[in-house]
Amino acid sequence: MVASASVREGLMGIQGYQPLFNVADVGASVAFWQSALGFELTQTFEWEGRLAFAQLRSGAVEVMLNGRGGDPAVRLARPHYSDAVFYFRVDDVHTLFQDLTARGLAPTAPERQDYGLDEMYLRDPDGYELSFTSPARG
Repeated sequence: MVASASVREGLMGIQGYQPLFNVADVGASVAFWQSALGFELTQTFEWEGRLAFAQLRSGAVEVMLNGRGGDPAVRLARPHYSDAVFYFRVDDVHTLFQDLTARGLAPTAPERQDYGLDEMYLRDPDGYELSFTSPARG
């Protein structure tokens, strides 16, 4: 199927992708993204004396954390691949696995995929599923 001209023209204006995670505790989520994944805090917004929003960056990748909550226990109880999965490309998923494990986190062990990537998964404090991929080793 060929996209219409209007759809193609609209897509040309897309400049990037930045997921927004609705989280129960913005401060706790900021701490996770900074300490576990090395993101830099770039913007915050407070509402009624509480941290309500944060934006973080690592290289060209940006994420937003929004204090709209939801129930982390519900997301944590979902089986793997049952909802949205956020993929991050990294240089070496095996090295990242060792680093995250040394920090006391519990990512899945990297697994070789048929499509030429090694992948591992980690859940954030709100139960969002984060996948980290790199080219398959040898």
